[in-house]
Amino acid sequence: MSTIGASDVPGGIQTFAPLRPAVPEAVPRETRPYLAALAAIATFVLGLNYRVGGFLPVALPLLLALAPLWLPQVRRYRGGPLVVFGGLLAVLSGYWLIRIVTGIDHELDERAGMATGLAYVVAFLGVGFLLWARSVLGVPATALAYALGVLASTAAFQAGATDNPWKFAYSWPVIVIVLAACALKRSHHAAVGLLLVLAAFSAASDARSLMGICLATAALVLWQRRPGAGSHALARRGSTLVLLAVMAYAGYSVVTSLLLGGALGDETRERTQAQIERSGNLLTGGRPEWSATIALMRDQPEGFGLGAVPNFHDVATAKTGLAPLNIPTIEGYVDNYMLGPQFTLHSVVADMWASLGVVGLVVALAVVCLLIGSLVRGITAREASALVVFLGLMGLWDLGFSSTFSVLVRLTLAIAVLLTVRAGSTAPWQESPQTSPSLEGGDDAAHVHR
Repeated sequence: MSTIGASDVPGGIQTFAPLRPAVPEAVPRETRPYLAALAAIATFVLGLNYRVGGFLPVALPLLLALAPLWLPQVRRYRGGPLVVFGGLLAVLSGYWLIRIVTGIDHELDERAGMATGLAYVVAFLGVGFLLWARSVLGVPATALAYALGVLASTAAFQAGATDNPWKFAYSWPVIVIVLAACALKRSHHAAVGLLLVLAAFSAASDARSLMGICLATAALVLWQRRPGAGSHALARRGSTLVLLAVMAYAGYSVVTSLLLGGALGDETRERTQAQIERSGNLLTGGRPEWSATIALMRDQPEGFGLGAVPNFHDVATAKTGLAPLNIPTIEGYVDNYMLGPQFTLHSVVADMWASLGVVGLVVALAVVCLLIGSLVRGITAREASALVVFLGLMGLWDLGFSSTFSVLVRLTLAIAVLLTVRAGSTAPWQESPQTSPSLEGGDDAAHVHR
């Protein structure tokens, strides 16, 4: 089982029926495997995230060519139009912002602005495409094809450029491939066992946040397997939301204790201790960029725009926000990374505000709410697979604490998988459940993903 689906009916009861494939009625039955092959190949290409000359995404013309297939799907999903069309509007806002507002006192890097804008466009269009792909292939197969593309790209272009390939290159696609395979087999126990192994391997590779997310995913999958029935749906969702908050705090406390206790090595313990001593807690010590971001938001709430080059005043403002954290190397970090040639605030939400302005910030916060809402629904209904929970938790972490261009490709999949089907919606070409052929895992009009 994967997640979620169904609508509330009187009495707070939710109903779940087997998923049916969403196959165009106009396509002859014998050609439908070719449609599935098209979806799988295009999903793989989107996952590759390859750019010609490091600039033009090869997936962009493919997404535009396939738009007649995937555009009708967007409106079937809660938040689909907001993410896809609101995201495109935010990109236009970013171009307008630098040319009309902040261009007065900021230099413009045209090439960087165009590359950033195209990356966002592919991500927003990619969400729409993946919503269609999952209706044809099902969520596990879609995630598998996409992660294979990411893995191929990582092996070819990224892994050799880092001294910690698991943490910075291989971890996400490998974990998604493993969990997608478990979802295809509907093997919850295997997923939990493998998550524990992956958490241990991540800990040994100094991937502290990834270790915590793997452990939290395993815990939430096991929580859904507990015996007993809940009460009213709304009360259960409230309890699930509280559970997520408690687990986040408990997970932070446990991980911090393990790190300080030397369970993950003396080097990790010393670095963790130094981060806590400087800033008061591990989160602000390990992710100090939000202190600078808040200072920048107070100084220029409208954002900066696509291609804006930070000026001396921006650098000074960011350093003022970071000063209370007492980080010895912060000057070089701000000058050479955060506010070097571009605004790089180490958070998708913060980067979208900086590049796309207030519209970008609204879209980013809406995505946060959509991911949380979908996780709560799925866990409450006890239908959220390890794959879906992992993508949801990883997506939320990336939105808050990861550099945009290292995670935008994986956030695209997380959003597409977590968006839930609107109750009562029907695909324009949806066959009736009684007559549709058996293609495992496709969405139907009343369900989300399995």
